[in-house]
Amino acid sequence: MTLAQPDLIVKSPARAAVRRRGALRRLVCWAIMGAVAAASPVLAAGPIDVSSVGAGAATFEQHGNQMTIHAADRTIINYRRFDVPQNLSVQFVQPAATARVLNRIASGSPSHIDGAVSANGIVYFMNPAGVIFGPNSVINVNQIFAGAGTITDKDFLSNINHFTANAGQVLNYGRIEANAVNLIGARVANFGSIVAPQGMVTMVSGSDVYLGEQGGHILVKLSGEAAQTADAPSVEQSGTISAPGGTVILASKDRAIFMVWPRSRRCTVAKPPRPTSASMPAPAALKSAARFMLAASAIMPRPAARST
Repeated sequence: MTLAQPDLIVKSPARAAVRRRGALRRLVCWAIMGAVAAASPVLAAGPIDVSSVGAGAATFEQHGNQMTIHAADRTIINYRRFDVPQNLSVQFVQPAATARVLNRIASGSPSHIDGAVSANGIVYFMNPAGVIFGPNSVINVNQIFAGAGTITDKDFLSNINHFTANAGQVLNYGRIEANAVNLIGARVANFGSIVAPQGMVTMVSGSDVYLGEQGGHILVKLSGEAAQTADAPSVEQSGTISAPGGTVILASKDRAIFMVWPRSRRCTVAKPPRPTSASMPAPAALKSAARFMLAASAIMPRPAARST
């Protein structure tokens, strides 16, 4: 379905104010009913091509190199393509910090995020072909889930973070800053910078991944081994992760590293023991594990000591 008046999606500064307000009101109504919410010439021919709003409500505005997406809580937006070039800035405006928006991309090729993305809430980017944050990308959001698989509408709307059919790569070469950063795929790698003060960072490889909380504890459940890229580890940390006062989890099949900086700022690194093992192997052993590589010197750089 294609809207008869494409200017209803992207507001043009040259349009009269009355027409803009009326257009946006009609767009919100269509989005709530789950109707197709795109395609203006700018969105359809550009790097962001919206197919439909599957749930909730969303409006799209663009002024020059700034795109603003207003999304209600539990909104699902389907895209034919979602790329953010270096000169583009995309801002998600959400009703609260806990509001969630699912950006589901069916482009058949990886999404390239090379510009800026900001959000005051929780954003999901799901593209089975992969998600790549380029070296010039700057991500500043409350929480982010970037996955190279799928999540069902039912699970998303029920706030169940169950990701399946993870077949692509999620690679970060830029800077991601958030209270929670979650990267899920067949291969997950950080070559850039991830900052989550007193927050949580998870980098998980598996074909079926569940992230959640149980009894006040973080739960990561993996099922199945994701397809591997030749000569490439499934989880690779070669950049920097800074999470003072927070938690970092790197997991691939039965291999995992769990790191915490408690308020004492002491860093503990451990591998969950196997049922057949009475002792916990040294973290360095994980560096030689097949398909799992850890640049230990780059993980969670210890902050400078407090002055007394």
